[in-house]
Amino acid sequence: MEALPRSAIQVVEATPILLNKLRSITSIDIAEQALTALDMISKRNAKQILVCDGIDACLEYIDFFSITSQHKALSIVANCCIHIVTPNDFKYIRQQLENLSNRLRSDDKKTIEHICSIFTHLVENFYSDSAILCELAAQELLKTMQTMIIVQPSILNSVTFVSIIHMLYIFSACCPILAVKLLKANIAETLICLLTGSVDGKIVTKKSITYKSAALSINETAKLQPINNNIDIVARTPQELYEIVSLIGEMLPKLPSDEPLFQVDQLFRAGRAYERGLNGSVLWHWQDDE
Repeated sequence: MEALPRSAIQVVEATPILLNKLRSITSIDIAEQALTALDMISKRNAKQILVCDGIDACLEYIDFFSITSQHKALSIVANCCIHIVTPNDFKYIRQQLENLSNRLRSDDKKTIEHICSIFTHLVENFYSDSAILCELAAQELLKTMQTMIIVQPSILNSVTFVSIIHMLYIFSACCPILAVKLLKANIAETLICLLTGSVDGKIVTKKSITYKSAALSINETAKLQPINNNIDIVARTPQELYEIVSLIGEMLPKLPSDEPLFQVDQLFRAGRAYERGLNGSVLWHWQDDE
């Protein structure tokens, strides 16, 4: 398969045999070779692994594998989760949710990336099913993710950070129960800290924040000192800022629909063709402007 990647299609029929090698685990070397083959298969034929109960097989003895093989096992699970799109499919991952959620506390960057990818696929696939969203969040997932984004020094890359914020957005937008849970968990202070590096007009000093300390209130964990009224935004990528602001907007109360003050869309008009920006964006004007 390494020499002829296209041969993976022909090897798909051997998926049950490869999974049995993981379940019996008579030899670690053979099991790791099976993982390598399954990882290649999962890139195009993950559905076959999923229906053969491959998620449980990949995670059953994951702690006995080398860290490289653990990454392959989690990669297989992430690829399988792309195809978990119905409540009936969810049974393939349900028993492993607690295990995966606990592994988010790992210090290994690659492990966290794979597990975040797993939960991202699940949250995006079931955004319209509040019951499953609550089930996903039942294993203290919200608390763990909220902790991950403020732990210093951070081991999250930009893509993983964005995926976590986006998951929190979906949780709050699609499930009011989880939105309230986030508010009670002081998500507001977390968001302020992410944007400004400060809380309530006080700056957070450069100090390592562990999972244990980050799980407490920000006011209790950070050493704070007064600053002036100028607020500087922490340097972040546009995508990071977009997701943070989207989450903030979702956590805020809805604007009243019967208040004329907020019904301003009808007062705008699009600019003329020659008024368009250099990047093709439209310039908007008040209708009564000359």
